[in-house]
Amino acid sequence: MEKQIHDELSNIDKILEELEETKRGDKTLNKNTSSDGKQLTEDDLLILQELENEKDLD
Repeated sequence: MEKQIHDELSNIDKILEELEETKRGDKTLNKNTSSDGKQLTEDDLLILQELENEKDLD
């Protein structure tokens, strides 16, 4: 169970890092576009924000 949680947090970290790199890096990408070019919905962005907030609490 702890391993699964650790793996999920690692995946969240990777996603957040990719989003930060996209935000800082290529200004031609829309801010709602992930690094693989798929559009993120507003719900996706809210989920990511909630996950980041939960991570900050840990």
